[in-house]
This record gives sequence, C-alpha cells and structure tokens, in this order.
Amino acid sequence: MGIFYRNISHAGYSEDDLEVFVSALPGFQGTNTEWTSVEAIKNTDVFKAIVMIASDLAKMDIQVRRDGVIDENHELSFLLNKRPNNAYNGYKLKFAFFANALLNRNSYLEKQYVNNRLVGLKLLRPSAVTLKDDQREIYYEVTDEDGNVRKLNYHEVVDLSFYTLDGFNGLNIIDVLSQVLETDKSGKAFLSNFLKNGTHAGGILKMQGAAMNRDARNKVREEFQKTMSGNAEAGKVIVLDDTMEYQQLQIDTEVLKLIQNSKPSTSEVAKAFGIPLHKFGIETNNINIAEANLDYIASALGPYMKAISTELEFQLLSSEEHKNTSLHFDINDIRVMTQKEQAEVDKILLETGQRTLDEVRLSRGLPEVPGGYGSKHRVSLNFVDIDMARDYQKATMDNRLKGGGTNGDEQGNS
Repeated sequence: MGIFYRNISHAGYSEDDLEVFVSALPGFQGTNTEWTSVEAIKNTDVFKAIVMIASDLAKMDIQVRRDGVIDENHELSFLLNKRPNNAYNGYKLKFAFFANALLNRNSYLEKQYVNNRLVGLKLLRPSAVTLKDDQREIYYEVTDEDGNVRKLNYHEVVDLSFYTLDGFNGLNIIDVLSQVLETDKSGKAFLSNFLKNGTHAGGILKMQGAAMNRDARNKVREEFQKTMSGNAEAGKVIVLDDTMEYQQLQIDTEVLKLIQNSKPSTSEVAKAFGIPLHKFGIETNNINIAEANLDYIASALGPYMKAISTELEFQLLSSEEHKNTSLHFDINDIRVMTQKEQAEVDKILLETGQRTLDEVRLSRGLPEVPGGYGSKHRVSLNFVDIDMARDYQKATMDNRLKGGGTNGDEQGNS
C-alpha cells in the first residue's frame, strides 16, 4: 500500500490507517474481505446498485438542525461533509461508509476525541471489527493487519446496518441475491465459453484403431481444442486423416437467446436494493424525469437516509443535545428539475415568504442583491392574517350600521 501514499505525511495517520480506508472501498480484494462481497460486486447490476446508492447518498450534505433551523456552523456539519479526519474528505468517508453497509452486514466509524471533544471520524474495515458481549458490557474488538487486538467501548463506534432483526447484527442483502447471482454467473460463463470457442458447440473426436489411456486422450483433446477453438478459427475447414472422425454436437440456439436476453438479475437486484427499474434503464409506465427522480428519492433513498441520520444522531449527539437537534440529508443536490420547474418552485418560495430573494439567488450560486434589498421577505398584499381580516369585517359592519356604506361596499359584501 505504500505505493499509493509514498512520501506523503498525514498527521496522526500511518500507512496502516490509510490502508484501512482503501481496503474498505468496494472492489478491494484483500485477504480480510468476505468472499461473498468480492464476488457480488463482480456482477454489474450489484456494482451499479451499490455505486448508485452510495454515491447519491454521499454527494448530499448532511444538515444539522437546531430547533428546526439549519446550523451550518455546527462541528458535526464540518466533520461529516468537509473534513472527517486528516486522511480523506467527507465524500470519500461517506461513500465507503454507506457502500460497506450495503455490501456487508455492518459498517463502522471510530470516533476520535481530544480532551473529550469529538475531532474526527475514522473508517474501520468491517472484517476487522467484532461486536462482543460478556454480559457485563457490550464492546468492540478491532484487529489490525499484524493481528493486534484493541478494545473500543460501545459508544466509541458508529455502527451502521440498514437491515437488522436484533438491533446489532445486520442482514446481508447479498445473501438474498446469492441464488440469482449464481444463476447469472453460470449463464454468462456458458455464453462466454461458447463465444470463446468460435461459436462452435462441443463435439466428439473418434480415434479409430487406437487404444489410448486417459492421459493420452486428454492430450489429444487439448491439442485439438487449441487448434480449432477461437474466433479466428470459426468457419474454417477441419482437416482429418482416415484414423480420425469428428462429430459436432448441436446446441439449441434458443438456449443462447434465453441467456443473452434474460434480465432476471437486473430486476431482482433492483428489487433487493429498493431501486426503481427505470434507474437501470428498464422502461416502466409513462413517467417524466422529475417524477421518476422524486420516486427514486422517496422510495429508494428515503429509508437509507432515515437509517443513517437516526444512527448518527444516536451516536454523535449527546442526550441533552438530542432533544432539539436532528440530522437531515439535503436532497436539493440530487433533485432533478427543468429550468421552468425550478423557476416555478423559486416563485412559490418567494411569494409565500419561505425564502428571501438573496436566499434564492445564493442557492443558484448567484451573489446577493447589492444594498441589502434582497434580504427581506416578500409577502403578497392579497394575504392578511386572521386578526386583520376580523377587524376589517367588523369595521365594515359598523360603517353600514351607521349608514356610511357605499354602493360598492354593499355590492361587494352582499
């Protein structure tokens, strides 16, 4: 691993620490990674599902809200989104953390403190972490590359699992897909071998007047296969002497069509991860881009966002702070809208007083209006509060009783 970080010094982090981060990423095939996870991400549908969900979740900032108001200066906002430690940025941490929770049963972050103040979050390799319960306390054991074991208290680790039945041990989505993935792997291997052999089916080579042992037969088969297989040999004439007879076996081409056109893997993977089929390029009912994206955010990402935010709140906020502070994903970065739809949303936010003109401009990357004219909320004169409406109604009735009403008033209130 030294080749990746040669001559680079990271304060407080050794090469072993950096290796933990790299080995936790999907696709790393280290000795401590579970076989099922390594094999699973070789399937393109699983790889796409993992990368899609993990990257979409990672690209969204996690907002800290106090009494419902976003607190951009909260230290957790900085740790989660900008700089969780001195080795890697917030996006990399979140991507690896979420991807491991999807691919494995659990994903882990170690909380780092200085003078009882949380100053960092460090990714732990899932295969190196073991949850222990000795009936007196629950704690974690973390094993490093040299086999050394250190103990971490239960609240020193953020333990994320998207699906669990006992609150501790996560369920592995890959276990649900094992049969589907095995079928898909076998079908692709069969098709690959068929094409590798120049689209020739297997055959029988008879050697007349020869009594050969097993080793001799294997050698003849290997030499014949080496000579006749491959795309370069497809369609060429086979030349044999009078001691040899070759009989080609026939294969039902419908089987090949079934393997090539079959999409059970895609639909089953999408179903297991809760991803709408349109995200895999499979056409569904008529739906526009904006509606499809909102469906993806609500139905697919929604449960994952809730599981993440509640776990982070439980592990990173004190009991007292937890009463009025919460964590939320900012979905604006992944919400897809046309320019016209975005303009309509901005108009509604302005007219209802939810945002000022400056706030709308800043959300689009534009500077504030000079002179502070865009900092005040705009409210339509067509809307009044209920007290003002009651006072206006009472004044109108009093004016009528006194005979001061106009024809316009009478017509307008008849």
